[in-house]
Amino acid sequence: MQSLFPYRWLAAAVLAFAAPAFAQDVDEQEGGDDQAQITDEAPLELEEQRVTGSRMLSGDPSARVYSLSAEDIARRGVSSLEELFRTLPWAFPSITTQTNMVFGAGAADTDKNLGALGLGTSTVNLRALGSANTLVLVNGRRVAGRAGDEDSLTNILNVPISAIERVDIQLDGASAVYGADAVGGVVNFITKKDYQGLSATYREEFSSTESDRRNMSIQGGYAWGSGNITATVSQVRSDPINNFKIWTTNDFRDQFGPEFDKRSTFAGQPGIACEFNGSYSFPGCRSIFDFTTFTVTTPMYQLPAGHSGVGATPADFSSQIAKTDYVAPQNGEDSTNTSFNVRIEQYLTDQLRIYADVLVSNLDSWQQFQTTMSRYIVPASNAYNPFGRDMVVNYWPIHEVESGVIPPSYTESENKQRNYNTGLFWEIGNNHQFEFNVTYSESENFAWQIRTDWRRGEYDPSQAAFYAALESSDPNVALNLFGDGTAQGSAFAELFTAALGPSRGRSEVTSYEPLLRGQLMEVWGGPINYAVGAEFREEVIYSFSEGYREGGLVQTFGRIDTVGVEKPTEDLTAFFAEFAIPIVGRANARPGLRSLVLSLQARRDKYTFEGAAGGVDGVRGFGTRREYRPGTGWVDVPGLVFSDVGTPNLIETEKAATSPRVGLQYMPNDSFVMRAAWSKSFQPPVFSDQFSSDNPRIISGYFIDPYHPDGILDRVRPPATLAFWNPEIKSEFSNNYSTGFEWSSQEIPGLRWSVDWSRIDFEDKIESSSGLLFNHPEIAFALPEIVQRDADGYISHVDYTYVNIAEKISEILETTVQYAFSTSLGDFTPQLSYTRVLDEFFAVTPESDPVDRVGTVSGSNEYRLDASLTWTWNRFAADLWVRYIPSYENDNTGFCLEVVGRCSRQYEDLPALKVDALTMVDLTMTYQFDNGLRIRAGGRNIFEEESPTVWGSLPYDPTRWDARGRVLFLELNYELGADG
Repeated sequence: MQSLFPYRWLAAAVLAFAAPAFAQDVDEQEGGDDQAQITDEAPLELEEQRVTGSRMLSGDPSARVYSLSAEDIARRGVSSLEELFRTLPWAFPSITTQTNMVFGAGAADTDKNLGALGLGTSTVNLRALGSANTLVLVNGRRVAGRAGDEDSLTNILNVPISAIERVDIQLDGASAVYGADAVGGVVNFITKKDYQGLSATYREEFSSTESDRRNMSIQGGYAWGSGNITATVSQVRSDPINNFKIWTTNDFRDQFGPEFDKRSTFAGQPGIACEFNGSYSFPGCRSIFDFTTFTVTTPMYQLPAGHSGVGATPADFSSQIAKTDYVAPQNGEDSTNTSFNVRIEQYLTDQLRIYADVLVSNLDSWQQFQTTMSRYIVPASNAYNPFGRDMVVNYWPIHEVESGVIPPSYTESENKQRNYNTGLFWEIGNNHQFEFNVTYSESENFAWQIRTDWRRGEYDPSQAAFYAALESSDPNVALNLFGDGTAQGSAFAELFTAALGPSRGRSEVTSYEPLLRGQLMEVWGGPINYAVGAEFREEVIYSFSEGYREGGLVQTFGRIDTVGVEKPTEDLTAFFAEFAIPIVGRANARPGLRSLVLSLQARRDKYTFEGAAGGVDGVRGFGTRREYRPGTGWVDVPGLVFSDVGTPNLIETEKAATSPRVGLQYMPNDSFVMRAAWSKSFQPPVFSDQFSSDNPRIISGYFIDPYHPDGILDRVRPPATLAFWNPEIKSEFSNNYSTGFEWSSQEIPGLRWSVDWSRIDFEDKIESSSGLLFNHPEIAFALPEIVQRDADGYISHVDYTYVNIAEKISEILETTVQYAFSTSLGDFTPQLSYTRVLDEFFAVTPESDPVDRVGTVSGSNEYRLDASLTWTWNRFAADLWVRYIPSYENDNTGFCLEVVGRCSRQYEDLPALKVDALTMVDLTMTYQFDNGLRIRAGGRNIFEEESPTVWGSLPYDPTRWDARGRVLFLELNYELGADG
């Protein structure tokens, strides 16, 4: 069997000089020539399938696949896959290490919100269609998604960049090949194999925001007569972003206008006190209603700056509240990621080969966040409470955290990924190959958030110490929430508890895939290539939270409480077929028609789910509950309580879909190739869309009906059915269209030009009717799926459920020009790419006004320019990258804290900002020694371009601008006897 090494060398040489847009040039495609060239004079090489977007050995000639080799990635100067996708124009970095814990990070149609325990997660979101609609593969196989997440988001932090041989990206939907989740495209990470020798790499990065990083990896490989083994072990140590290196104040009035004073008057140091409202469960401030002005005021009191709180009297407090200028200490993650990858291949005979590969990754992440002590009921017995009655205080212990008296609040997570693949290749005759693959992948997550908090359970071990410090009359013990932090008690570490979590999640994927491929009969243009097979897959998603109960930490909430089963399971049975039919080939070519290949693909998927269609009633009645009262302790108080009655009514649902694809490749001559394709992709509903253990119940809520038949805008209160599940919900679908061409000049060697256009119409998107009623009332109240009306037009009923109505459109055009030439000073390859987003919008219904996402903070850039220059001379190489992002509109600027300027009322959205354009420049330089040592150095954002905007609670937009700032790096690599 001929080694793959020559083909890998050829591909690496081509990709090192070519833009990704030319990576699938028809005459240089890795894995084989164009379809028409596969004749008896060029026998088929039955090697492992290596082309993303097809299971045929020669690949799909009509598919547009962008490919980046390990050397391409290294020349971009990146040290993680997250950073790699930041450099690509079609990826929207919506869930990254800088946004995974930011609540309300973007629009719901752009991506989901992971919440406060999203630490340790980064995803790929192609074309801003959502991470759940981008299928991520490892070696062509599905892997378990983020542990416990029913959207099966693949966490790319668990894929080590040191183990990557190549990354393939297909921007068109690929459900005809891979099934669901491929609406927005496919990313395939190919790990290293067939390596011989020993290689060690050490990389040190220095960030202007102190987010330094150290990468260490060792790769080794050995081959014997009938097999080989390749192994890579790596560790990445990352420091968090120091926000103080980016901004030191939340007062942005000088930059953006009088409304942008984001300093807080809710909590401060000295603490902000107010009158207790009487509720121990939901303590807050007692408000006063002014019947003259019809306004609600909340009296607040604060000591003057510099007052320690010792000896304070009520007269020392003022109603003039000082603004607190608090800067969150960190973003990003303090993390350690250790990974191991091994690939083993063994020929049992000349026709039979077996293989196994294992990828193991452990990621530990930690992030400090704002330490607050809000809504604390400070009893009259507290040594620093001068009011003689219970007061509510909001306090930020800034001084104590900085001096180490009080430990900071933090979030921590552990993410583990285990991927196991094994299989065999059996050569049948000269033209066929049978492959059987077994995959098992699992991911685990353990996350928690430690902070001071007033919501403490009766059995929390920190409970006694907390209330003892809060109630103490001894100033050496008591919590001082009134002063400036200079006079504080001494024992506080035990006051911190797991306010969120511990939360545990686990996801498992097991699949079996038989596949037969090769060549069928000869037709006029050559042999027909084919691939037929099946996939049988089971996916299990399991998650639960823990809380303190009598006896310690126990499971308090899990999937059985929502879906109705403890471990929701999704079973898949799929059958697929692919054909590449050469209508015209080299043997019967004619002027203007060198090659014409028709590609046909289809896949039938049937998903089976199990969950509950109600069965459990939430019964509300009077009872008693435990409540803590300062000075008294835990008491039983009467009140409304809920209890669950019944058992889940378990049912099975099936969601089936057939995904077709038709493609065409046309070559009039050797220098021009054109492709066109249409396909249909789909995404089945997740468990919580279809199931709930709760019975539907009738509620009454107030609505403002914009279509009231009497023409009045008054509150109406129709009956409403609350059922946040719908077993009849349909799958989401998309129609995908693409065309493009590649041209290489015969008159000017080295000159290449490509143009690619694609459009995705994503339809039947699943939406919650409750969200539509409040966010898009002008549309939702006109939809009979949500609001039913009587014959006179009055609302008779409202349904809270999930419906298929929304759509999202993505249309892009990309063109790339590249010219490679040689001089006495070396070889030069300049390249310029222009990516234009022609259309990108979200619409609740096809008839409703679309919400345009192009050029907004929640969508893709209107266009983007990417320029690069590669220079090689003897042992030297240098790569210069310039990325230009145009101006865009940012409406994620936060909310008004006071009535001023363009803010007409509190808590309305701050004005949108027009963000200036950004130009980022990266540089990588490489020198190769004779002894196997290679030195690579350079930097990203070397001119330290800064983010010119605010974004929610941050003073920068982390989706457009990497908050690591300027990153300089030095990398040493030593190879001993490397081959492969």
